[in-house]
Amino acid sequence: MTNMLEKNGFKEVKEIDSWNLEEYGKYYTTRNNTSLIAFNLGKFDSSKMGFKLIGAHTDSPNLRLNPISKIKSD
Repeated sequence: MTNMLEKNGFKEVKEIDSWNLEEYGKYYTTRNNTSLIAFNLGKFDSSKMGFKLIGAHTDSPNLRLNPISKIKSD
């Protein structure tokens, strides 16, 4: 996955380093070879606008519905 990101212009940033992010930059970081976080930036001034992040994850390579639900009602 990291090779694909790099082929598409993403640069690796290390979690333990100080990041010097540029406007319109594309970046990714990894943790313990089990987590991958990729993001791209637009034009921003984080000191004035703050920083917003939306994330999601799965615990396996696919999503599954549990056939026996623990939920009994709405």
